[in-house]
Amino acid sequence: MQLAFQVGVATVQYNTHQLDSMTMEDFKQIPLHAKDNSSTTMLENVADIKMINAPTEVDHYQLFRKIDVYVSPKGEDLGSLAGKVQKIIDNTKLPVNIRVEMRGSVKAMHQSF
Repeated sequence: MQLAFQVGVATVQYNTHQLDSMTMEDFKQIPLHAKDNSSTTMLENVADIKMINAPTEVDHYQLFRKIDVYVSPKGEDLGSLAGKVQKIIDNTKLPVNIRVEMRGSVKAMHQSF
C-alpha cells in the first residue's frame, strides 16, 4: 500500500514501510516541492493534520458504508436465532442516519417462506 496526496500541483508518494516508521511530527514535516519551483514548503503549512480515530477499512453495500456483524447458530435453528437478533435490533435506539439490516441466509430464508 502507498499513500499519495496532491496539494495544488505537487504530488508526494510514500510506501507503507516509510509511513509506519514516521511520527506525527515527521508526517507534518513532509516537504512539498511544486513542479517548476525549487523552494519547498512543509505539509503542515498547507493542510490541517491531526490524529483521528477511524476504521482502518471501510466496506460498502449499495453506496452505503457498512459494518458486518457475523452470527452463526450453534445448535439452534436459524429462525430462532434470527428472532433473537431482530429483537436486539428492534430494542436498540439508533441515530437518525444509521440503519440495520439482516442479510445472508436469514434474508433468503424469509424470502422463501
